Amino acid sequence: MKVMIPGAITLLSSNIPVTSYPEWVVGNNYMIGAIVSSSGASKGEFQALVANVGKSPEDAINVYDATKNPTGVWKFLGTQNRWRAFDQFLNTQAVNAGTITMTVACYGAHALYLGNLDAIDVVISVMDNDTAAIIEGPITIGVITEPTTHEEYGYGDWIDETQGNITYERTTLTRNISFVITINGSGTAKLGIFAAGMMRDIGSTQWGVELSSIDYSTVVTDTSTGATYLSKGNSAKLLNPTLDSDTPQITAYYRSLDRIQGQPVVFIGEAYEAFSVFGYLQKFRQTASNPTKTTISLDIVGLV
Repeated sequence: MKVMIPGAITLLSSNIPVTSYPEWVVGNNYMIGAIVSSSGASKGEFQALVANVGKSPEDAINVYDATKNPTGVWKFLGTQNRWRAFDQFLNTQAVNAGTITMTVACYGAHALYLGNLDAIDVVISVMDNDTAAIIEGPITIGVITEPTTHEEYGYGDWIDETQGNITYERTTLTRNISFVITINGSGTAKLGIFAAGMMRDIGSTQWGVELSSIDYSTVVTDTSTGATYLSKGNSAKLLNPTLDSDTPQITAYYRSLDRIQGQPVVFIGEAYEAFSVFGYLQKFRQTASNPTKTTISLDIVGLV
């Protein structure tokens, strides 16, 4: 299994529409229900909860929070469309008709991870930023499998298999690089997570990996009738692999795993896409079985 730690990135170009809402203007009088966008640090979209003038949605004191700031005048609705692939929420997707194209500078990145894709295929190239020359690719990676028979086309479950994750590990040694990406959709192209950074091998995954999910749906009760129904929520992937590693490297692995706790990272398992998770390391355990072999057990929680 490998771990990719997302690094700093700069979006150089993109054809994804930014937002359909107007930019917040300091002197405008906003009535209840008005929706604005902000090009500030939040890259967010906000709805007015009370009429206001000059209350910037970029100022935390003006943003509603049920527990921390119940008097806030703006409700955060979410990230602008162009920036949803960078907001670290898997359940938000950047969307564009037909195709998404983007160029992202990622200095020193070993690998690229594209999560929660809704596409047919992805074309990836690596560009040397010093020369603007393509030094790797283009490489096309399929996301869904096209039907091969009339039965599959009419009745097959391939229709639902339009979302996935792609990990691309580059081979060139140049550090000052950008990823040039084209995501080809069927009708629309969607991308939930973009991450790029350094890659580190932390051991070989043993068979017996436990893969599960936790559902955040809730039961809601209508107080007037007593009727209950299930309000659909998000779900998070849970992964519990055991890895083989070398005992002489036990200290180095411990430090590496301890360092990534408390931050979102990409865990990339061998063989199966299902063993790759964008999430965080909840807990890990190392067992030195003998002078040469150590096992590492990981409790990984996917982000939603």
